[in-house]
Amino acid sequence: MRKSIYASASSLLLTLCASCVDDTYDLSKDIDLTINVGGSEFAIPGGETEAIPLSKILKIDSGDLVYIDETTGNYYASKKGTPASSTIHVNGFSFDEPDIKPTYKEIEFEPETMLYAGIAGTGINFTAVLNEEDYSSDFEMSATDLPAEIVSLSQIYADINLSIDLYYSSEQLKKAKIKDIIIDLPDYLITEGTDAGNIVHIRNLDVYSGNTVTTNVKVNGLNIIAGMMNTTKRTLDIAGTVKLYGELSVNSNDIDGLGTEAPAFIFVSQVKIKDAAKSDKKVHILGAKGIFNPDIDINIDPITIGALPTFLRDQDVVLDLSNPMILFTANNATPLNADVNARLRATSETSEVIVTPPTFRIPAQSAQTYCISPYAPADKTLVHVCTPDLPKLIQKIPKNIYVDASVTAVDEETVVDLDADYSFDTDYSIWAPFRFGDNLCFAYRDGTAINKIPLDIEVSAVALGIADSSGERKPLNGVTAKVKIVNETDNILKANSTADIIVEIRESVKGSVSQIDGLEITLKAYANKSTPESQRIINANQTIQFRNIRLKVPGGVRIDLN
Repeated sequence: MRKSIYASASSLLLTLCASCVDDTYDLSKDIDLTINVGGSEFAIPGGETEAIPLSKILKIDSGDLVYIDETTGNYYASKKGTPASSTIHVNGFSFDEPDIKPTYKEIEFEPETMLYAGIAGTGINFTAVLNEEDYSSDFEMSATDLPAEIVSLSQIYADINLSIDLYYSSEQLKKAKIKDIIIDLPDYLITEGTDAGNIVHIRNLDVYSGNTVTTNVKVNGLNIIAGMMNTTKRTLDIAGTVKLYGELSVNSNDIDGLGTEAPAFIFVSQVKIKDAAKSDKKVHILGAKGIFNPDIDINIDPITIGALPTFLRDQDVVLDLSNPMILFTANNATPLNADVNARLRATSETSEVIVTPPTFRIPAQSAQTYCISPYAPADKTLVHVCTPDLPKLIQKIPKNIYVDASVTAVDEETVVDLDADYSFDTDYSIWAPFRFGDNLCFAYRDGTAINKIPLDIEVSAVALGIADSSGERKPLNGVTAKVKIVNETDNILKANSTADIIVEIRESVKGSVSQIDGLEITLKAYANKSTPESQRIINANQTIQFRNIRLKVPGGVRIDLN
């Protein structure tokens, strides 16, 4: 938009003066036909304008950065980034199923007692005691090359079946009775259905020759105790003992051929540890509790600033936005609390500005939006990340804005599923209401003073010459135009004020003033420091009006009638 204020008085005076010439004289000879109009000063009214809304001056073109709120009319900048998604994975590991040797011992009864029973012909119960020294089963499990993302472990979880097979062999004994046998499991096993201290009781159960009595214990995992994990060698070694002890009972009537010799039988205990879900000879660890540091790799595309509105393209523009906001959204589906260390970079062809917000935390299994800004947002659902120097990022409007984010799991214990994929999604956008700080300067080079904008405005003018063949009017050499704000010593059109304007035109080359074909007026707006920041909101409905503009030409106007 270009509004011209024309110095049309010279052509009018030319008409008036030409009517006084006596054409019987030859004016082409040695007569100076250059005249001066106006004496020491030549001044004419330059007119005035209607009240012009700010939306007409600060025009929004086809850009994708600046918008006007349809409800309030306030200007704001907004730009969305590109959503990014990462997959977080903690690798699993397994143990080879341990090969546990069976324990067995021949049990003997006193011959005299057996002989008496045979003579009496009555059923007599005999008791045999099982000692844990005879029925202790040792096992070992080792895992090597633990995943690098496992920092430490306090528990591991698996679907393990621990079984104890009990049987005996004897040619004479048809049946034995378990009075009470105790199976004592290692304390670090996480079991279901056991008594305190990981104890299992088998009571009053008959065991027949050639048959096996099996007791199953569900093991959900293990507590990792000191010495099991070697973080340097990346190994996990599990060793333990299953102890068995108690009493067996045998009735003499269940012994074939009871004679002068006491019958003997061998009692066997066989412990097995197997994966309950798989049959590949391995115990697979499904999850773990500990400290983990998986790769959380976030690749966030930059925000690219497209076409800008005219009033933001000027090289003098400085956007000192008092509370710009970068909204960073994270959906952390992992069971890990994560810390974000971000670096914001604004780049152009010639410069780079870096702003570093403080570290902020994204809780596990949560979706949250964080507001990176100097002041806390009104929306209390946003988590504020206080960043006082954020306005520096867009003081000079950049070409690209990057978010370089490093995300790391917090160094604390948590539970994760192994060999599972977790998503970590991010998105961010810029939102900046045009509420300006103390260093604001934006420029509008064209035309249009009743200033109802909450900014101080510096007005300058350039004299334009006659349009060339392409229709373009360029600054006129030999002429300077200076704008004066009446009654303002600093020559600034104050915020929310009224003032008259004088445009003073001076020529350094004689006669050049007569070539003026218009004035280009430039507006530069600055923050009025006496106006609170909260009131420096730029609204499309605010207006500026030029009135009582006077054009002054010191020394008058020289007109060449040759």
